[in-house]
Amino acid sequence: MSHVLDVDLRLRHALTLSFRYRAPEVDKEDKRNQSSDVWSLGCVFLEMLTVIADKSIADMTRFFRNNKKGNTTLADELILFHTYSESIQQWVAKLGFTPDDGTPAGCILKMVGSPLSRI
Repeated sequence: MSHVLDVDLRLRHALTLSFRYRAPEVDKEDKRNQSSDVWSLGCVFLEMLTVIADKSIADMTRFFRNNKKGNTTLADELILFHTYSESIQQWVAKLGFTPDDGTPAGCILKMVGSPLSRI
């Protein structure tokens, strides 16, 4: 019984994480394509950039929550990246990275930008 419960908890955790990286168009149930995958990868790169800047994912999460405008929703509790598009740009600036096109930060911001700018 405990093995089944353990598997169930791991599955729930994995599903929660994959929701976290979903592109905005996927969340709206629009057609998924390569651009959606680029968004997800950009979110992972943003987390890597955060750690490189000697900050934790918890620091980033706190920043997103503190800078959220409006009412808190379930999406906010799960920290779905697409609900924090303004905060992502502010976070990259707070980390001290210049978001120019040729820099890693600039590439990441393009990856988590509008679908047309991703590819």
